[in-house]
Amino acid sequence: MDTADINLGEMTRVIGLVKSDSSGIDGLNLQTFKLVMVYLLPCLVYLINLPVKKGDFLSRLKEATVIPFRKEVSRQILRTGDQF
Repeated sequence: MDTADINLGEMTRVIGLVKSDSSGIDGLNLQTFKLVMVYLLPCLVYLINLPVKKGDFLSRLKEATVIPFRKEVSRQILRTGDQF
């Protein structure tokens, strides 16, 4: 399989497309990330490209938990906040 590396330009372009400024679990929002992006991007690009180059992905990245919801159940959970 032929793979192309992700580069700094692509990462910058994709981050520029993000519109939400919500913070994640780490408390880092987009505005803050953009301030330090010049320092973080080379590390992120390296970390993204490394498993692609080696063909070795963490087993956690190969797993997924899929929980299907019927529309009625999803609406009820959103409306009431109930857990199933």
